[in-house]
Amino acid sequence: MPFIRRIEARAYAYTTEVPERVESAVLELFPEDVYEKLELEVEETESHLGLTITVFEVALENKKACSKTLNYLLGRLSESDRYYLRSTLDRRIDERCRVYFRFDKQAAYLENIKVAQGPDLINLQIHLIEYPRCEQEDAASFLIHRLDALEAPEDAD
Repeated sequence: MPFIRRIEARAYAYTTEVPERVESAVLELFPEDVYEKLELEVEETESHLGLTITVFEVALENKKACSKTLNYLLGRLSESDRYYLRSTLDRRIDERCRVYFRFDKQAAYLENIKVAQGPDLINLQIHLIEYPRCEQEDAASFLIHRLDALEAPEDAD
């Protein structure tokens, strides 16, 4: 079974946006107790029109923190978003077992995690690894198992 080696998130703050709000939206994808393990890079660049764009990149490489983050993200999604992710998994996993998600940047700023349908988004990559080699089918099974665990009924005591 694969495990998560790394999670990366990237978002852009355009000239019409407040960079601190975009940073806050990106950090919203991670549970607060993993913040100390995050690597945050902020870079300013220019568009072809000469406008300033601030790029926020966050990376997480701790195995337990990555696993916790995936559970946190999937658990905050609506049932319809989880269904959508499940139905599109084959298009989200590349041959190197990287899984690609896009989340709504405005919703994340408002502390609501939603799958993005438009251009205003946060890109998230999950790097899976398995020995001797990670296969796309194994990666899909791993994610489906995580989604199923969220939908399982709680044990009644």
